[in-house]
Amino acid sequence: MDIVEEIRNDREKGARRLESEYRNGLRTLALRFCDDPGDADELVNRTFAEVVANIDNYAEQSAFFGWMCKILVHLHSKDVRRKEHDGIVYPGILPDIADADAEEAIFRNLDASLLRDAIETLPADIRKTLLLHYFMEMPVKDVARFLAIPSGTVMWRLHYARQMLAAKLGAVAKKPGVRALLMALVIGATAALGAAVVAIAGARQQAYDSNEAGQQADNGKEADEPFAPRQDADVGGMADTSASPIGDIGNIGNTAGSGDSPPTIQTPTIQTPTTQEPTMKSTSLLLATPLAALSLVADPADYTWMSSPASANWDTTSLNWNSGEAWSDGNNAIFPASTSSKTITLSAARTANNVTVNGTGYTFTGGKLMTVAGKFSVPFTASGQTCTLADGFGGDSAHIGGNSVGTIYMGWAGAPTVKTTYLEDTVVIAPNDRRCFGPDPSAPSTNIVVAGPSPSLYANGNINLASNRIMRVASGAGVHLGAANGKTLTVGPVAADPSPGLDFSTNTFVSIPSYWGGAVVFNPGADSTNVLGRLLVKRNLKLASGVTRIGSAVFLGTGDNAALHVQGNGSAFDPARGLLVDGARLEIPQTGRYVDVNKCGQVTVTNGGAVVATGVSVEWLNGLATPGRLTVVDGGDFTVNILRVSQAGGSEIHLDEGGTIRAAHLKMDAAARGLFAFDGGTFQSRASGDGRDLFSGSAANWANVTFSVGAKGANFDTSNGQNIWWDYPLTSGAATDGGVTKTGSALLIFRTANNYNGPTAVEAGGVQARADNAIPVGSTLRLGGGTATFDAHTYETESPQRETSQSIGRVEGSGVLNHMAESHVTGAVAPSVGGSLTFAEFCDFQCDYEIRGNATGCGSLVLRGAGQDISGITLQAGDMAAMDMHAPRGTYPILSAPNGYTGRFSVGAGFPSDKWDVRYSPNAALLVPVNAFVLVVR
Repeated sequence: MDIVEEIRNDREKGARRLESEYRNGLRTLALRFCDDPGDADELVNRTFAEVVANIDNYAEQSAFFGWMCKILVHLHSKDVRRKEHDGIVYPGILPDIADADAEEAIFRNLDASLLRDAIETLPADIRKTLLLHYFMEMPVKDVARFLAIPSGTVMWRLHYARQMLAAKLGAVAKKPGVRALLMALVIGATAALGAAVVAIAGARQQAYDSNEAGQQADNGKEADEPFAPRQDADVGGMADTSASPIGDIGNIGNTAGSGDSPPTIQTPTIQTPTTQEPTMKSTSLLLATPLAALSLVADPADYTWMSSPASANWDTTSLNWNSGEAWSDGNNAIFPASTSSKTITLSAARTANNVTVNGTGYTFTGGKLMTVAGKFSVPFTASGQTCTLADGFGGDSAHIGGNSVGTIYMGWAGAPTVKTTYLEDTVVIAPNDRRCFGPDPSAPSTNIVVAGPSPSLYANGNINLASNRIMRVASGAGVHLGAANGKTLTVGPVAADPSPGLDFSTNTFVSIPSYWGGAVVFNPGADSTNVLGRLLVKRNLKLASGVTRIGSAVFLGTGDNAALHVQGNGSAFDPARGLLVDGARLEIPQTGRYVDVNKCGQVTVTNGGAVVATGVSVEWLNGLATPGRLTVVDGGDFTVNILRVSQAGGSEIHLDEGGTIRAAHLKMDAAARGLFAFDGGTFQSRASGDGRDLFSGSAANWANVTFSVGAKGANFDTSNGQNIWWDYPLTSGAATDGGVTKTGSALLIFRTANNYNGPTAVEAGGVQARADNAIPVGSTLRLGGGTATFDAHTYETESPQRETSQSIGRVEGSGVLNHMAESHVTGAVAPSVGGSLTFAEFCDFQCDYEIRGNATGCGSLVLRGAGQDISGITLQAGDMAAMDMHAPRGTYPILSAPNGYTGRFSVGAGFPSDKWDVRYSPNAALLVPVNAFVLVVR
C-alpha cells in the first residue's frame, strides 16, 4: 500500500512506517541544522508528527520525501525565529506574563475540572503517552521504549492529544491567555515538579534500561531500539499529588502479575527557587486539583459491589459499592460471590483498571462500552464460574483472565473500540448481530493476543472473527479453539506477521479439543499465512483459505516432535472429527518433524486444497498406534516426503477422483493392516534416483496392506519424469473396477502380479511388466501411443532375466509391445483407425482381429519377428461401415511383416467375406473389395 494512503487509513500504523523508512534520511538533513544530535532527533520527531497531522494536505504532484524535507526546514526556521524573538527558551518554563494579577484572574476563570474531564476521555493509548511524557517528564525516545512503539508514533500521539484537548475545551482553550495556561498544565507543569518527577522518571527508566540491556545483541543494535512490551504494565500507577501543589511523589505502581516491578521511590518535597515564583504561583492553582483528580495518575482503589441489590446500575452517581462512594473511573472493580444471577447495567461508558468477578451469573449489559486497562478475570471455582459481557468490552491492551479463570461469555450489539486484547483464559463468545474483538469486518485490524499459557476461545453460536481479527499466539503459549454442537467459530489470521511490539516467534500451539462438538474454520484470506509451531485437532477444523504453516524452526520444547496431531474418537471414523483442507494450503516445511493421524482421526484434502510436507525427513504417520484416515479428492493435492501407510494400528488412504498424492517414499514397518484405495485419484512418485526406492519396509509387512482399485480406477502420473516402481499387488475394489491409467513420459514398472479386472491404459510413456501376470489375466491392454514391455529383471543389476508370462485378453489402440514370446493374447487385437499395434517379437495369438477403418484407412498389425504364425488370428468385423469399397484401387493394409510370416488369417462367421477379400504378399496382407481388380505383386 502507498505510504500516503496507509497514513490516511491508519495514522498510527502509518507513523510506524514513516519511522522505519524515512528516519535516517531526515536525520541526515536535520544534523545539518542542529549541532546537538538530540536536537536533530527531536526535529525529526516533530516533522513526523506534522506529516501525519497534515497528510490530507499533501499534494501528490510533489515528491513525498521532498515535502517532508520542506516541513523539517520550516520547523527549524520557526525555532530560529522564536529564539531570536524570545531569547533562549527552556522547555517547561512558562513565558513571562507582565501582569501577575491578570494571570491569576484567568486561571480562576478556567474550570480545572474541564481539563481533567477532557484528559480522562482520551483513548487509553493516547492518555498513557500523554501522562508519561508530560507528567512523568519522560523524553520521547524513553516513552517509545516504554510503550514499545516508534518515536514518531509517540510524537503523533502527543500531537493528537493536544488537538483533542483543544477540541473538547472549545472556545475556552482558544483564548490566548488560557492557551498559555493550558500549556502550563499539559506542558509546563512538570518543570514546577522539578527534581522529584525527574527522579521518578529516572528510576522508572533505570528499571527498563536494565531490561533493555539484557535484550540487546552484540551486533551494534541501537540503544533506543524498542523492546518487547511487558505484559500488565501499569503505566499510570503514580501516587496522589493532592497533598500539596508539589507534594511527595512516590509509589510508582507495581506491575500486576509481575515480580520484577520497579521499586517504590519516596522523594522529598523540592523547594522551588524564588526566581520561578510567578510560574509556581499560577501553576499551583491547577496542580492542586486536576492532577489529584486524574484517576489514572493515582494508585487505583478497590471498589467492591454491594451484595444487594441483585441488579443495579454501574454509573458515576449510584452508591452501589461497599465503600459507600460513587464510582470513579480508573479504579479496580470487584464483584463478590453471589447465589443468584445479577445484571449490572452500564448506564454510561465505564473505565476500570482491573475487574474481578467472584460470583456466578453476573451479566454486564446496557449498551455501553466497558474499558478495562488491566485484567478482566473470573477466578475459577469448583461450581463453575461464569460471567457474561452482553454488550461491550474494550480498551487497548486489556487482559482477559488470570492464571486460573472461569468462563467469560462475550457478545454485544455495540461497536467496542478494541485494538489489542490479551487472551489469558477461557472466553465464550455469544452470537448476535455484531462481531467480537472489534466491530464490523470492515473495521481496522484487531489483535487478539494469546498471552497464555493455554487459554480457550469458544463460540456458543456461529461466530466469525473475520480476516481483520489477527490472533497472535505468544512464544511458548497455546490456545484452544472450539464451538458448540452444530455451530462454527471462524478465525482470521493466526500468528501472522506480528506487528511492532508483538514480535512473537512461531513457537506456538493451537488445539481443537474433542469436548466441543462444533467446527472451527481458519479463514485468514487468500493472501495470508498462519504460522504455528504445532496443531492438535481432536474435533473439526477446516482450513478455508490462505496458507497455514506448522512445524517451524522455533519449536515448543515438549519432547514431542509432531507438528500436527489429528485424532478421532478411537472407535470409529466420524466425519465430524478431523482436519479438512478445503481450498487452502497446509505446509509442514521443517526437516525432522512428523504428522500423527490416529484414533480414527481423518484428514481430507479437497476443492483445490493442498498439503505440502516436503522436508527431507518429514513423515506422515497415518495410523501410528490406531487407525487414521487420509482422503484426497476433487482437486486436492497431497505432497509429502514419507507417507507411512500404517505402523501398528492400521490406516486408510483414499485417493479419490480428482485427488493427487505425491510421495517420495511409502513406508510400512509393522505387521498391521492397512488400506490404500484408488478410486479415480492420481499417484506420482518423488523418489530419488530412478525411483526404485519408493517402497520401504519388508515384504512381509506390506503383505498386510491392500492396494485396491475402485470403480473409477487408479491413475499413475510420470509427467515429472520420475519412474514409478510399484512393488505390491493392485487388487479389485469393485465388481467392475476402472483399471489402471498411465500418463507421462517416464515408466510405470510393475514388479508383482496384479489382479484388478479393469483395463490397463498406457496413454504415454511405457509400462514394464517385470513379473508374470503384472497385466492381470484376461484383462485389456490399451495403448495410446506408449509401449508395453514384458520381461523380468535381476533386481540388483536390472539386467533382463527372462521374458515374463502374460495372458492378455485384449490388446487395442496404437503402440509397441516388446518381449511377448512367453505371452498370450486370448481375446482380440484391435488396432485403432489409422494406427498400428506393433509386436516386436513373437507372440502366441489365439484371438480375433477386429477390423476398424474408414474411407482413408484402417488399423493394422505390424510383426517384426521373423516367421510369426498368424493362423491363430480370426478376422472379425469391427467398425467397418465407413470403409470405401468403390474407391479407385481401394485397398486397406491390415498386416505388415518386414521379416515375413507364416500361415493365413482365419475368417470369422461374422466377417463380410461377400464384400471384402484378403490378398497376401510375402510381407503384407491387404483387405480389398471382392469385385475390385487389384494386382498384388508377389
